[in-house]
Amino acid sequence: MTSAVARNGIVFGAERQNDAILTFDAQAVRVEMKSLKVGWRFDFKIPLQKWELP
Repeated sequence: MTSAVARNGIVFGAERQNDAILTFDAQAVRVEMKSLKVGWRFDFKIPLQKWELP
């Protein structure tokens, strides 16, 4: 299963295109964060065994 969120627009006079894609499978969640700024781009996995309920 995949879910996504996007936030586009102009902030402080600069264009912003931030997107995140979350891909869920039986072992982990993959997080892909995309941006016009290279330093704000990330791609990582969170193993499900590290999750816990409060």
